[in-house]
Amino acid sequence: MTLAGREKVGDRDAHVLIYEPTSGSPTRFFIDAETHAVLKVVVKLDVPQFGGEVEQTTTLADYRDVDGVKLPFRLQTTSSVQKFHDHVHERGAQRADRSGALREAASQVTQ
Repeated sequence: MTLAGREKVGDRDAHVLIYEPTSGSPTRFFIDAETHAVLKVVVKLDVPQFGGEVEQTTTLADYRDVDGVKLPFRLQTTSSVQKFHDHVHERGAQRADRSGALREAASQVTQ
């Protein structure tokens, strides 16, 4: 990962991190400078059916606490060939956490 500076994402200041895998396209992560939440992810995808690379942007918003873990409840993914929205409902997040999967994942990240 490389720190590539700061940019605005909406009204938020964000650190820009670039991940360059050994194969495939780089991915840019926009991390909120204050909360450290991921605000946006931008990646170029090779889509031969559309003539080559397509840039896809996913914005994450409406972070809420679910059993001590902040999760985005609103996602929007756009590109030149698609646009879709995804909303997480409160009941779905609570059901997902009953198994303790979120607590387990959070404990692994903090170790």
